[in-house]
Amino acid sequence: MRIVRIEGGVVVDAIMSSELPDGFIESETANIGDTYDGGVFTSTLVSVSLQDARASQIASITQSCRNAIISGFASIALGAAHTYPSKPEDQTNLIGAVASGLPLIKFWCADESGLWSFAEHTADQIKQVLADAGVQRMGYSAKLAGMVAEIEAATTPGDVLKIDW
Repeated sequence: MRIVRIEGGVVVDAIMSSELPDGFIESETANIGDTYDGGVFTSTLVSVSLQDARASQIASITQSCRNAIISGFASIALGAAHTYPSKPEDQTNLIGAVASGLPLIKFWCADESGLWSFAEHTADQIKQVLADAGVQRMGYSAKLAGMVAEIEAATTPGDVLKIDW
């Protein structure tokens, strides 16, 4: 979904996210600079410099990348697809689980039906979960780097604002 952050009645950020973080509301049409009266967005023609458009859009896609990284990831380490949490504390816990060297480790995950459990993993399985998390994270980071390069190469504010997560 597309979400926006409002400050002082003006849209200051617009990103794509699977979650609705505090301070954001859903809008498929609002753009940075639009006004918001609590129910209706009004487009305002704002002259934005290329430098400001780049800075704003890089900040927006960087936040979208962060949101993607912490939205969870899939792994088939247990033999079937499971979803794992990936908020910062989850990432720390996963690294700690791998570093523990224990032969059996319980770790939170959801099965294909969405049922969460504290499932038992072997040391090799939890290492695979960490590797899968890393692959996804690096994929998002590569996507971000490519988009930043596109933004830096864009020659007009309008072109910059078309590059979105």
